[in-house]
Amino acid sequence: MMHPWVDAHGHLCSPRLSQKQQNMAIERALHSGCAFFIQGGIEPADLSAQRRLAARYPGRVGLALGLHPEWVAAATYEQVQAALAEFERELETAQDISCLGELGLHFGREGGGPGELRQEQVFRQALTLIRDAGRPEAIILHGVRAQARMLAIWDEVFTQPRAGMVHSYSGSFEGAKEWLKRGLLISPSPGVARSGYQTLKKAMARLPLESLTFESDCPDQSPVRDTDPQALGEPTDVLAVARAVAVLRGLDPEQGLALLLSQSSKNLARIGIRGLPPATP
Repeated sequence: MMHPWVDAHGHLCSPRLSQKQQNMAIERALHSGCAFFIQGGIEPADLSAQRRLAARYPGRVGLALGLHPEWVAAATYEQVQAALAEFERELETAQDISCLGELGLHFGREGGGPGELRQEQVFRQALTLIRDAGRPEAIILHGVRAQARMLAIWDEVFTQPRAGMVHSYSGSFEGAKEWLKRGLLISPSPGVARSGYQTLKKAMARLPLESLTFESDCPDQSPVRDTDPQALGEPTDVLAVARAVAVLRGLDPEQGLALLLSQSSKNLARIGIRGLPPATP
């Protein structure tokens, strides 16, 4: 049996998954050795669904409090203000949070839309609330076509390295180094196991093992979408992602898989992900 491993980021409470699909995906992952499922928060109300899931799988689910930039862009002003207020209340009181996020920026190909300014405002405000509340949990970042602005806002709020993770990273080696300097891990997009993604693949071949972790981002991404464009991801996709990175690094696929997943768990423990089972680091 494989050493226990962690899915560093997913959305098991997504409305895209039926109860049956959710149960089957979790059971397949547990059977494959997954010890812990770290979630990604969309908005504070999503935390209720995560808590219900955690009650069904005690000690297996890492809760995440977030304000996803795509949700921020689509919500009304009133919804965003209410979510920020709830986000602040949870920061003040919640004791069951494993990490904070998703937070970040998701810009369109054209750029300059009104939603982008709102995303920047909420990203800055959420980071400031975390800093001022003194919350130590790792921050999970979501970034699409926005790295320069994310780095600038991050540096406005945090002047010292701050633990976190850039999830579903698909950028360059040089871009990844900017986040490593600030104390964050890099979790590659599951696209690294698909055709294309050459810039990401070059980065994964070079980044130090101590900087990496691995996620499914289920159900939003899947490493098999080259052949099945409608496929929903699930936590076991972590195995395909880590195996692909092992091959890119010139490692034996199976031995490299075990090495990378073991190091990933250690890295997640190092950045302070709360609730990780003792056996995983």
